[in-house]
Amino acid sequence: MNKQDRFARALGQAIEHEQAKPDDEKIKLAPAVRRSLADRVQDVGREFFSETLALASGDVLEKRLPLSKLVPDEFNPRVHYIKSKIQERAESLAEFGQQTPIVVYRTDDPDKFAVHEGRYRWQAALLLGLDALVAIIRVRPTDPVDGYFKARVANTDRHDQTALDDAIKWSELIDKGLVTHRMIAEKTKLPASDITMILRLAKMNPTLAEQLVAVWSKVGVAKAYYIARIEEEMGFQEAERIVARLQTGDVSLNQVKAVLEREPREKQHYSTKETFSFANGAKGIIKGYKTGKLELALQSIPENLQKPLFDEIKAVILKYQSTDG
Repeated sequence: MNKQDRFARALGQAIEHEQAKPDDEKIKLAPAVRRSLADRVQDVGREFFSETLALASGDVLEKRLPLSKLVPDEFNPRVHYIKSKIQERAESLAEFGQQTPIVVYRTDDPDKFAVHEGRYRWQAALLLGLDALVAIIRVRPTDPVDGYFKARVANTDRHDQTALDDAIKWSELIDKGLVTHRMIAEKTKLPASDITMILRLAKMNPTLAEQLVAVWSKVGVAKAYYIARIEEEMGFQEAERIVARLQTGDVSLNQVKAVLEREPREKQHYSTKETFSFANGAKGIIKGYKTGKLELALQSIPENLQKPLFDEIKAVILKYQSTDG
């Protein structure tokens, strides 16, 4: 008798035991509820129970999952994914096929799986328009916050983690009440002053942050902090000029600081601001200024969505172009 048959037999015995109880001790369920539960068990139960048994036995459970069932792991330490690397993975995936499964676990929605490892492979598959990826299904972490910090250490050891990733994730975890500044300091062994600087990076324009991630080896926490201040105090364009210099050469920390020490300019305060988060992990921000300037920045938008989104934005702009404002 295999594991699934043994489980079914045990479940049947439990049901028989329940039916043998006196009426006043039985679990009371309306007929419609009983039918609904029975249908649900038939549709989902076999797959879910067999999966649970396999995982509990230590088996490696590997399946081909539709991309429509995959969602970002909210406790993944990485936030920013470099477009050139996604393109490289896509080219490799197209030429050689999938060589390594991604790693997932079921979410609160039993029909969805969070991508725990293999985000670049997932993004590459989306870029190519693939339908599915092979995945190893694991048990959902019992302590996802602890899992986050362990994964962050692994990323840091591989030089895959940046302070810009930390800034977004720490802000999210703090907002949800899952961590405190003190806990972050204990887990990361970073001084409180560094944590304060890193958290300030969460306010950075997503486009600017993505550009910095691509040249992170030339940046570091201190430069990123002062570039964030330049953006806040002197505007996006001034900060982007510094990043452009980093892309083509090297800029010292003192040179970055010197930009802030120039003759002070009038600080630009935005009057309206809205941030966006997409289901696939893409992010965006729009700011409006009293000077008449409107800034829109989106990052990590899948290629198949870029054209329709571009057309929608263009249509809105053209609509207002012909009105008196």
